[in-house]
Amino acid sequence: PPRSTLFPYTTLFRSKQGTPFRLACTSTSPASVKWSKVNDTIRSDIKIQGSTLEVMKATVEHSGKYRCFAENRAGSSESFAIVAVFSTYSITAGQMV
Repeated sequence: PPRSTLFPYTTLFRSKQGTPFRLACTSTSPASVKWSKVNDTIRSDIKIQGSTLEVMKATVEHSGKYRCFAENRAGSSESFAIVAVFSTYSITAGQMV
């Protein structure tokens, strides 16, 4: 069966709001790759081309757990990535606003 691997290789991916990010799913053997977002739908502004999921301008709404599912005649496998998009502004404890 295929063995799917995500790039970047971390399961937690952080992105700053307004910046692009890309997740790529590779397989050890030729496979059909499908992306999904766990407990949610993939937003219409997310581009999926082949085994790559790409966001040109990240928003907090892009945060969540994404699933890469690779399948061929020999079987299937899946990989997960948690995307955390954070705001460009933050307040630290004790800071006056």
